[in-house]
Amino acid sequence: MDKTYQGKNMRHYIRYVFPALLLLLLSPCLQAQKNPLLTHVPADTVFFSGNTELVNMADFPLISPSVVPETVLTESQGQGEKAFTFLYQLLLELQQTINASDTQSGSSLFQTQYGLSPTFAGVFYLQQNSPVIKVWVADESVFLQTFERASRISGLDFQLKSYQQQSYRSYALGQDLRLIVAVKNSPDSPATATLAIIHKSINEQQLGLILGLVKPEQSLADTDKLSGIMQQNHYLPQAVSFVDFELLLQSFFKHIETIGIDSAKESSALKEFRTAECQADLTKLIHYMPRLTSGYSHFKYDGSQVDSEFKVLLELNNPNVMAQLKSFRGFIPAYIRNGAEQNIVGMGLGVDLSQLSSMYFYISQAFKNTRFQCKPLLKMQKKIARTNPAMVALMTGVADGIHGIAVAVQKMNLSQKPFELSMIMSIAAENPLRVWQLLAGFNSATAGLTPSQTPQRIHHPVLDAAGIPVFLAIKGQHLALYSGQPAAQYAKALSQEKITGNGLIQETINYSELLKVIRALKQFLNVQEQQLPAQICTYFDETITRISRISGTSQYKSDIVLQGWEHSLQMQLEVAAQQIPSGLTGKFRAYNVGDGCQLEVDGIDEINTDGSGLYHQYSEDQQCFVYETQYRWTQRDNKMQLQYISERNRPEGLCDREFTQWSVPEAEFINDSCDLRVEPNADFACVFYWNNGIQKSVFEHLPD
Repeated sequence: MDKTYQGKNMRHYIRYVFPALLLLLLSPCLQAQKNPLLTHVPADTVFFSGNTELVNMADFPLISPSVVPETVLTESQGQGEKAFTFLYQLLLELQQTINASDTQSGSSLFQTQYGLSPTFAGVFYLQQNSPVIKVWVADESVFLQTFERASRISGLDFQLKSYQQQSYRSYALGQDLRLIVAVKNSPDSPATATLAIIHKSINEQQLGLILGLVKPEQSLADTDKLSGIMQQNHYLPQAVSFVDFELLLQSFFKHIETIGIDSAKESSALKEFRTAECQADLTKLIHYMPRLTSGYSHFKYDGSQVDSEFKVLLELNNPNVMAQLKSFRGFIPAYIRNGAEQNIVGMGLGVDLSQLSSMYFYISQAFKNTRFQCKPLLKMQKKIARTNPAMVALMTGVADGIHGIAVAVQKMNLSQKPFELSMIMSIAAENPLRVWQLLAGFNSATAGLTPSQTPQRIHHPVLDAAGIPVFLAIKGQHLALYSGQPAAQYAKALSQEKITGNGLIQETINYSELLKVIRALKQFLNVQEQQLPAQICTYFDETITRISRISGTSQYKSDIVLQGWEHSLQMQLEVAAQQIPSGLTGKFRAYNVGDGCQLEVDGIDEINTDGSGLYHQYSEDQQCFVYETQYRWTQRDNKMQLQYISERNRPEGLCDREFTQWSVPEAEFINDSCDLRVEPNADFACVFYWNNGIQKSVFEHLPD
């Protein structure tokens, strides 16, 4: 297996921390037993996410939230580098396991990878200001191996500590922060694993609560808080989350050191707010926006098909603000509202821009007229008082009368000329002709057109060169630009749609049709003058691999409802089982995906049935081998685990140099893994996720 990457720079995967962690905790299932871990969660926790009823892990799929996370290069030094590498490896393995677990058979790989209990119980919450995750595990040693692997790669060791006869591992994440990992056995239930980030100032009582040695005076299980959230919002009990902003504000005004901020280094802006007057004023304001909640309102999974709706609600208690937000709702056309299956992608933004200045005026006036004692809020009042509402109205007046913008794509084929394209963009407006005159003023090529009920073709050098006919027309209260027959029918139907306030945001994706577009887009981009870089080619391949197993639609909505501002994600998907390659043993010619998406010969790999392997990498001219590594391998479903035993190379990669002596690889390069893929026109492929990105190796069996 190719192990030539020797880069030491680290990459951030931060934006995927919470989706990866919450994906498991928020996945519902059909069980009816209460989650006993709720008794460990304090009733006054600021944040909670978890299943309130036990989950059978085999009954639901894990659908990866991303294909490959975006990375940002970072320079780290000393202890901070070790800590970052440690956390990076934990998150990278989590993402890779979720990716590999995305099969029709459910989450068996995820379960075995971390030693989790088949009957899942998990909670994620704050104990005071320490984030805590508790989860049932069936195999303590397998669970701890995850941290041992990250420790070996990063060089970050742990201290074994104990409190009241409960041992735990302590990993230094910095001068003041520690990650603690503990497993507590129970005679009548699976063992409970605890992960928590704690500050050095934590006291023994808080440590005992985090480790589960003592229970809080009042837990979430003792209150009706979760049941109230579920009843009010019709959430399923297996998946509930909330952020309590009122409790969060109270926590802010307590000891700030417990969240890892040294009071001596606290910014002057924060210090200004940390007064009794500010606490009183902010408490009044936050009462109007007390809580964020989320959960499933519907979930059905039959082994391959998922039919679900997940909702997030920002609760709002101010009737006047609610009235202003409702008046701000605009128009979303029917080809977006009802077009999830007909469109490849669709997006509608419903905003009544004529209400923008009045909403700003109301909010600014309400803020200016509120009596504050908090100095920073008084300063903000003075700044707002100097703002002229007439200027705001003048700036928004150019868009006055617009009630919404929508765009949808029904067909897109870039593999032929002229391109096959069907798409429509429409603007709902009280005076569509005026809107066009404003837009046309920015482009001389269209300034001479006057839209009417009769469609007119727009001639533009780019459109004409691509052979794409685009038409312009006014259809009732809508300005429409469209191309293609399906879009023409949508434009015609707009004539019958009157502008109403029917929503804020709606987006749809048809995965079956999207797959065709991504394949065509890869081919189109790769035949341009500049060929696609190797990593971009692999990103495309991985995207195609995942989407090819998903058919159906997803739909996102954002709107103002009775309780506040609600976001919902509806999915009607069929998830096919991932194909797992067979015939992994033998002698193979190995290729790497290179620039232009071309396969480049890289070496010869001998994969033996006894779990051993020997990889030979060619020189650039393929006249000799310049690098060799001996390794052990194991396969678990569609993931191959690799442990490199020894390696040697020819200095400077020159064939006339003798091989160096066999030596043990550096610690951070001993363990590796790849995701196995069925590869067209080859035996199989391996996708490696490394700190410098992603690499795909393709293996072709050589005759004996």
